[in-house]
Amino acid sequence: MIAEVYPIKRLPRRFSTFDYEIPASMKVERGSLVYIPFRNITLRGIVKLTKDSTDQTNLKPITKVLDPNFVSTSELELYENLASRIVQSVSAVLDNAFLPERKRGSFSIPVAKPGASARLRQSEALHIQNMLTRLRSGGQNFFQITDLAQATGTMDAYLRSLSDDDQVLILTPHIHDANEVAQALANIHSVHQLDSRTTKIRRADIASAWRAGGIKTLVATRVGAMLPAKKLKAIFVLRPSSPEHRQYDRNPRFNATELARNWSNTTEATLAFFDSTMTLSTQEQFRSNCLLPLDFFPKIKPINLKHAAETADFVLLPDLTLKATQKALQNGQKVLFSYNRKGVAPRLVCRDCNHLVECQKCHGIPTVWERELRCHRCGQTEPIPLRCPKCRGTEISSRGIGNREIVRQLQKRFPTETISIAEKGSEFNQAAPIIVATQFYFENLLNRLDPPNFGLVAELAADIGLSEPYFNAVEKTLIRLSELRGIAWRAKAEFLVQTWSPEIIGSMFNNPKEILDNESQVRRHFLYPPFGTMWRISIRGRANEANELLTNLQNELAQAFPNIKQAFSVTKKPFLEIRSPKEITDRINQTLQKLPDSFIIETNPIESL
Repeated sequence: MIAEVYPIKRLPRRFSTFDYEIPASMKVERGSLVYIPFRNITLRGIVKLTKDSTDQTNLKPITKVLDPNFVSTSELELYENLASRIVQSVSAVLDNAFLPERKRGSFSIPVAKPGASARLRQSEALHIQNMLTRLRSGGQNFFQITDLAQATGTMDAYLRSLSDDDQVLILTPHIHDANEVAQALANIHSVHQLDSRTTKIRRADIASAWRAGGIKTLVATRVGAMLPAKKLKAIFVLRPSSPEHRQYDRNPRFNATELARNWSNTTEATLAFFDSTMTLSTQEQFRSNCLLPLDFFPKIKPINLKHAAETADFVLLPDLTLKATQKALQNGQKVLFSYNRKGVAPRLVCRDCNHLVECQKCHGIPTVWERELRCHRCGQTEPIPLRCPKCRGTEISSRGIGNREIVRQLQKRFPTETISIAEKGSEFNQAAPIIVATQFYFENLLNRLDPPNFGLVAELAADIGLSEPYFNAVEKTLIRLSELRGIAWRAKAEFLVQTWSPEIIGSMFNNPKEILDNESQVRRHFLYPPFGTMWRISIRGRANEANELLTNLQNELAQAFPNIKQAFSVTKKPFLEIRSPKEITDRINQTLQKLPDSFIIETNPIESL
């Protein structure tokens, strides 16, 4: 008998299984874990199938059977389908999912330490009860929540009703989220945590205990989405719209939210997505949803910056915002300003030729600071040039407003108050009464379960995200503003939103369905996800070689698939973008599967031309 075996090793995408002879004394089947000779070493492998014969000669025998029933047929099929969707070898996916267990010694896995519990209000009790009713009925649901605290309270109540052998997986986008949720649930439940800080040995220990049923509740970032459980009862995905659920910086490039759906289908576990607003993806994926009542939040009337510019000394600090700031400070409360732009200004432009100064290293757009340009893409710092690099003119100036300028203007108006910037790479004073925060603060510093005593939460420029180079820029803005509203609501703070586009931003809060319907029409036409499949392909190596190889690939795909849409970015780091109807996704993947691993393939990326 012959076995086709997937080596558990990071192999190039073009590799599939290898044939091995099954010794007469051995019994193996699909899903068996075995030792196999591979080149000059011995590896673990998982049997795909057994057969009577093969065309190959001089086969090596399987060395040892480690576990005849290591994974079930359906579990192995899940990994095979994943590899096909992300255009990777099954071996590479299995290598990510199954680290080798420790060879010597016993181990114990520390449980999460108790921390702050979620602060909940009486007014949200009915919505939480509705979500619990849906959860206990099983199936797959989308739940709209005010914030992370509401989701944590709902999960806490659900966990209390489970039997001793039921297992629950909770997926969070960030380590910060995982810490808060694990500590809150650990006040009552036995909770374990897994994230990118976990060492390989400890991760293997956790995976083994999770597989054996020794862990009941696992709070994990995307690394936990790969692991099979013994008796998976429910999967909770928190903030599924966050891009951090994606493994986008190295292979295998997978999406933890998609894996969660696959595990739910495979194991029949209850699946719940918790987010502050629906997106087009969740609208398509979940026909069953539990939304907040329409009157749960007060109506939002955005501050029109076009009108404010006529009277305000500084356009981003109009009188209404300054008065609300003064009121909060007089009441002994903090003020949180959300403004996702670093430095003094976001860009440097030549007035003579309109040239936008680029980073000399990566050709990104550097931010203007007091005495230098800093590229937050690659870390390069450069002196502010005295002349335009293109026309050599001297009329170059900063454009836009950075958070350093916001602080300077605030300090003029509130000279006795301490103002702190919350951003990556800067020292943050948590005691400061006024905080000017980038997105880094919300993802890494803010306690979402028990926010500070804010009297005012304000978005200073809600339009910033609308100009980002993403096909889902409008949707991303909707999500960010919805989360900010939830933070203000939890803190019982006044919530203000400033914008140059009050009609668009007002609709995001008061009629989000209209915004999503308009987005749906655009994406359907251009075959953007979730209505089409998208690939972003780049190449390791020199730019001129990459341009040639990507051009050849573009021509080959155009001939084979005339219905696809393609875009080619000819830059220092060129890439090819492909969009196609979903019906031909598998055929395109089969073509891309033949490419060498020097081609970096990301499926349904968040960026787009």
